[in-house]
Amino acid sequence: MATIAAGIAATAAGLTYIDGKYHIRQDLKMMRAKSKGAKMFQKAVQERRISPYYFFERHAQAHPGEECIWCFEPESIPPTLWLTTKSNFAEEFED
Repeated sequence: MATIAAGIAATAAGLTYIDGKYHIRQDLKMMRAKSKGAKMFQKAVQERRISPYYFFERHAQAHPGEECIWCFEPESIPPTLWLTTKSNFAEEFED
């Protein structure tokens, strides 16, 4: 029984090391996010609601008690659009 427990502990330690070295969880998270984004965009195309405003509207509706901030930077290449709530904005841009 102790041998099995030691084997499980060693396997867990090995997997943790491999994940730390090769960032496997981060890669999986990124792949899931990319897939989710592609599905959201495909849905927007089907609904003919591709304008960034519709994404902003959905974000604002998801946080009805928060003040939402829309920032568009056309001079950046490519143009940048980001959405945030007021509390997140303060956290992201405090000095």
